[in-house]
Amino acid sequence: MNSDGNELFQTAFATKDPYIILNMLITESEKNEYNGLKELLISLFHLVRIPMAHTHKMNWKKDESEALDILTMISFAHKYLDKCCKNFD
Repeated sequence: MNSDGNELFQTAFATKDPYIILNMLITESEKNEYNGLKELLISLFHLVRIPMAHTHKMNWKKDESEALDILTMISFAHKYLDKCCKNFD
C-alpha cells in the first residue's frame, strides 16, 4: 500500500474489502461502530498528529489536562484496535 493520511484510513477501513476487521459489517449497528472507529482515528490524526508534526514544539501549546484528554482518546481507540484483526482475503 502506497498511501498515507486520510487515504490510508479510507483504504484500511473500507466497508468493502477492508484491511482491518472489527466485526462482520452486516448490521447497521456494526457498520456504525466500524465507521465510528475509523472516524475517531481520522479525527485524532487531524487534531493531534498533523499539528504536532508540522508545528514547532514551542508553538504547539497543550497543557497537562489537554494532553491527558488526548491520551485518553488514544487509549480508547487502541482498545478497539486490539479487537480488530487483519483481513486475510
